[in-house]
Amino acid sequence: MIIYLLIECIQPIMSEKRLLVKNNHLSQSRRNVMKLVGSTVIGSTLATTSGSAQSVTQIEDWNDLNAIRNDLNGDYELANDLEEDTPGYDEHGDGFKPIGSEEPFTGIFDGSEQTIFDLTIDPPDEEGVGLFGTVDDATIQNLILSDATINGDSYVGTVVGIAEGETTVEGITADGTVEGSGDKVGGVVGESRDEVLVSNADSAVDVTGRDDVGGVVGENDDQAAIRDSEATGTIEWRSEGSEISGAVRIGGIVAKNDAPDATVENCRSDADVQVLDNYVYDEDSGENGSVHAGAIAGTNDGLIEKCVTTGTVTVEDNPDTHPEENRRTTNLVGGIVGHNSGDDPQECIVRQCYSDATITVSDSVGPTAGGITGVNFGTIEDSYATGAIDTTEGDFPVVGGLVGRNSGFESDGVIERCFAAVDFSIDTIEDSPLNLGGVIGDNRPETEASDLYWDTDVSNADVSIDGYDGTITNITGLSTAEIQGEAAAENMDALDFDETWDVVTDPADYPVLAWQDEPVDEPTDGEIEGDITITLNNVGVSAWEVTSIDGDDDVASTIEDNPTLTLKPGERYVIENDGRDGHPLEFRDETGGPLLSQSNSGEFEDDSEVEWVNEDDELAFTLTEELADAINSYICTIHHQMEGDIQISTEEDEEVEAPGDVTIPAEYVRDNGQVGPSGLGDAAADFRSNKIDPGTLGDVAAAFRNSS
Repeated sequence: MIIYLLIECIQPIMSEKRLLVKNNHLSQSRRNVMKLVGSTVIGSTLATTSGSAQSVTQIEDWNDLNAIRNDLNGDYELANDLEEDTPGYDEHGDGFKPIGSEEPFTGIFDGSEQTIFDLTIDPPDEEGVGLFGTVDDATIQNLILSDATINGDSYVGTVVGIAEGETTVEGITADGTVEGSGDKVGGVVGESRDEVLVSNADSAVDVTGRDDVGGVVGENDDQAAIRDSEATGTIEWRSEGSEISGAVRIGGIVAKNDAPDATVENCRSDADVQVLDNYVYDEDSGENGSVHAGAIAGTNDGLIEKCVTTGTVTVEDNPDTHPEENRRTTNLVGGIVGHNSGDDPQECIVRQCYSDATITVSDSVGPTAGGITGVNFGTIEDSYATGAIDTTEGDFPVVGGLVGRNSGFESDGVIERCFAAVDFSIDTIEDSPLNLGGVIGDNRPETEASDLYWDTDVSNADVSIDGYDGTITNITGLSTAEIQGEAAAENMDALDFDETWDVVTDPADYPVLAWQDEPVDEPTDGEIEGDITITLNNVGVSAWEVTSIDGDDDVASTIEDNPTLTLKPGERYVIENDGRDGHPLEFRDETGGPLLSQSNSGEFEDDSEVEWVNEDDELAFTLTEELADAINSYICTIHHQMEGDIQISTEEDEEVEAPGDVTIPAEYVRDNGQVGPSGLGDAAADFRSNKIDPGTLGDVAAAFRNSS
C-alpha cells in the first residue's frame, strides 16, 4: 500500500521554538509530496506514464523544451532545472523561439517547481512573446523562471504572451526583465482573455513597455482573473519623446482590468511603478494625452478586491521634449487604481483594498491623484489609504486622501465606508488653482459619498472635500487618537467592526480589514521560570535523530529509546506529526493521563491550554504559568509501527519553517518569516556557486511564492 503524505507548514506567527525528532528512515530532506512504501520513504519518481491517461513527456534539457512545439497538445513535466550548461542551451536557450508562436499551445506544462535559468527570447519586432507565445485552453503550472530576458513588440510576458480560452497559469515565480516596444506587456503574461486564470504568480520582473504595462499581466480582459499574486519589480513606461495619442496605462499588478467581469483578487504589489520623461501628445487634436497609473492597476473596468500595496507610483513629465508646444500629460494616479472607469458603478468596483503607496506626480497638467484612485466613475467601498501624495509644479492639481475626483459625467461615482490617513505635499505652478481634500479633492454632481473618515492630524488639507457637490453624507474628520485603537470602533461607527473591520491595539494603530492578518503579540522572555519536558515513548523500534535548538545547547545525536526534550516556558512551540500512517499520536501528563491526542482520523482533541494551528497534523502552544506549574512533563506515545516526523522547531534554528511547506536555511528568510526577492536571488547565486543543491533552491522558490 502506498500512502501519500502532504507535508504542511505554517507561517511563523511569532517567535517559535521548533525541535525536530526524526526517524532515521526519514533523515533525507523531501519536498512537498513523499511516498511511504512499507517502512521506506522514497521521493516522487519522474516517469513517462501511459495507458488510459495521456502520456507525460519528461523535459530534461533545452532540446526537449524546444521539441514541445512539435506536439502543442501534449502533457509535459519539467524533470530538472535547465541552466546554461544543460544540453541544448547554445542551440535554443540563448535566443529561444516562443512555443506556440504560430499555433497556440493547448496542452499541459508542469514545471514541478524546477527552475529554468537564463531564458533569453529576443524577437524585438514580433508579437506574442514569452516561453509560450500563445496558449489556448492550456495549463502551465509550478514553474520558476530565474534571470529571464524577454524582448518583443506587443503581447509580451516571461511565461505567456497571449493567454486565451480556459487557460490556467498558476504557481509561477519569475524574475528578470521584460521589454516590449508596443503594448500589453506583463511580468508573467502579456494579455489574458476569455476565462483565463492567473493565480499564485509572484513576479520580481522589471517590466518596460509603451502601453498597458503591468507587473503580472499587461491587460486582463473578458472574464479573466488574476488571484493570489504579487509583484515586486520595477514597472516602467517611458515615452522617450515620441508623440502618442490617447491614454496609456500602467499598474503594479495589471495595467488594464478591462471588462466588467474581469477580476483582480487577493493580490499584493510592492512594485515601483514609474512613468518617467513622459510626453504624451495627440498631434491631430492638439490636446494633451493622459497617463493612468496605479499601484495595483492603471485602469479598472471590473472588480479589484482584497488587494494591498506598499509600493510607489512616480509620474514625471518632461515638457522640454517639445518646448515649442510645451505639452504635458494629464495624469490620473491612484494608490490602488489610476482610473476607476466603467459605464456602470455596480460593475466597476474597488472593494476591501488597502494602499500604503507613496505617490509622486510632477510637471503635470491637471494631475488628479488619490490614495485609492485618481478618478472614480465606479464604486469604492470598505477600503482605506495611508501613505503619501506629493505633487510638484502641478497645473490645477486635484488631490484627495481617497479619491482625487469623484466624477459623474460617464457614470455616477460612489464612495462608501472608507477612511484615509494620507500625508500631502502639494506644490503648484504660479497662480494655479488647487482642489485638495482630506477625503476627496473634487466631488462632482450626480455622485455619492457617504460614511467616510479622515485623519486631520496626518493630512494638511483644510477640508474633507474640496469641490463639494453630489450627495454627501457623514463625512467626518478625526484626530489620530480618535481614529486608532479601540477608539476607532466608537468614532467610526458607520464601519462594520463585526464583520468587515478590526480594531488594532497594543500598540494602537489604524483599523484593518478583517481579512488581513491580525498582529499577534510575541511572548516576553523571562515571564515564566522553570522548564517543562516532553518525553517520547515507544520509539525504540528504530533509532531517532534528535536535533535541539533550545538555548545554546544544540544537540545532534542518536537516542535509542525514550528521548526527553526540554522546553523553555514562555516560548511558543509548534509540534508537527509529519508522515503519520494512521496510528495514534498521544501526549500524556506525568501521571499517564491524556493531555493531547490525535485520533486515527488525524484530528486532535484538546484537553489543555493548547492553540491549534492545523487540524490535521500540527498543533501549537505557549507555556503559560498555570500550565507550567501544573505539569512537569509531557509524554508523547507513538505507536510502534508509526513512521514519520515529530517536530518542534523555531525560526531561530539554522533551518526555519517558511511559507511553501518547506524548511530552508534561515539566511534566505526575512525577519518577518517571509522570503523576498533578495532571498530568492541569494539562493540562486548560491546554487550557481554549488553552495546549495537544486532541492534547496526549489524550496526557497516555493517559500518565495507563498510569502505575502
